[in-house]
Amino acid sequence: MKKILLVSGILAFMLFSLYTFRLAKKGWMVSQDLEIKVLIVQTSTLKNDYSHLIPAYRSVCEEEGIPYESITAHLLLSQNTNQIVRSHPAIIFPDGVARNLPLELRAWVKAYLEAGGSAMIVYDPGTVNTKEAFRKDALFSDLTGINYITYDRNGDKSYTLGYVKFSNERCSDFFQIPYGKTAEGLLLGGYAYGKLE
Repeated sequence: MKKILLVSGILAFMLFSLYTFRLAKKGWMVSQDLEIKVLIVQTSTLKNDYSHLIPAYRSVCEEEGIPYESITAHLLLSQNTNQIVRSHPAIIFPDGVARNLPLELRAWVKAYLEAGGSAMIVYDPGTVNTKEAFRKDALFSDLTGINYITYDRNGDKSYTLGYVKFSNERCSDFFQIPYGKTAEGLLLGGYAYGKLE
């Protein structure tokens, strides 16, 4: 019986060490990458209702010829901001998949921006805590200059969906909307999806 416990303990230790080594190696590879890429950040656990968003962001990057790499928020925290900004000058925090971010990421992103990086905060990153309850202030409110979560005051009316309509062709051209990405006049759309909400 002692042999079985000993072998089980050694096996568990080896598996844990292998997993830890794999994470450390990926973190080192991200910080040493010489090719310039955009980082797409997500939480380590994705709910099914948001799982389609990462492939959508990847598709846009591929369509536009932008090299990218996905990374979890926790792995991002282990990176040195001064080193990673050289190979990853821009980070995207997508809607839906980055709602639950660790509080420590606020200071990390601030240091990354001070090192010369750029961050794209889309819709709702850092708006919920680990229990999926809405925070009083969004994680990046002090960096964006606006509190983009007002659930404590507005409840379900905090977020709303609607359409983006350009007032004229000149505005659409200014934002470099590709041909075929407007629907029904000047509404922002997609090739296959029609007008986007």
